[in-house]
Amino acid sequence: MRNLLIGFWITSVMEVILQTQLPNEHVVLMNAIFGTLFLGVMVMWIWDGLKHPIANKKAFAWSMLGIIYLIGSTALMAVMLSFAATGNVLPMRIYMVAVPNLMNIEGGVVFLLLALIFHIFREKRAVALLLYSAFSLWMLFQSAQHGYSDIQWLMIFAVPLLALYNGKQGRKDKWFFYIFYPSHLAVLYIISTVFFNK
Repeated sequence: MRNLLIGFWITSVMEVILQTQLPNEHVVLMNAIFGTLFLGVMVMWIWDGLKHPIANKKAFAWSMLGIIYLIGSTALMAVMLSFAATGNVLPMRIYMVAVPNLMNIEGGVVFLLLALIFHIFREKRAVALLLYSAFSLWMLFQSAQHGYSDIQWLMIFAVPLLALYNGKQGRKDKWFFYIFYPSHLAVLYIISTVFFNK
């Protein structure tokens, strides 16, 4: 979890620096996936700790701390938003860079629920993929019904790849993701700002 939090901080600071130095009114960088992954692992950890509160009191206590963090960090974000509404945006900006919470993560609560579904049904992949597919289709219908173009439903095309997963750990290139993710965001933002910012 520590590495995910560090990845969140590095990516968030990079996004602030890029948008300050190369402003682009058409593109907003925010909600790095590291915050979602950090809270996703926390939600799984909370779930596991709540299953046996008497038998594993230490895990239960950590779960309660996780719940307090989720509620407290999100409540504090709401306070920061109220400051921002008065014109004082600096506290909110600092908080958004420092603290992943339910209001500033990629995908919001919905992606945390998806992470939890995959965790709960990790031994029943067909159920997890069915729920994932149903969610993707729900996103498509919501988009069509409300007249906006949300491309999130396209995640349904990941189902075949997820179905191929054999349950074993892949190559040990974990640092590749920590370097590639913020780098690709920076490159795409710079390209969009330099070539397509009109």
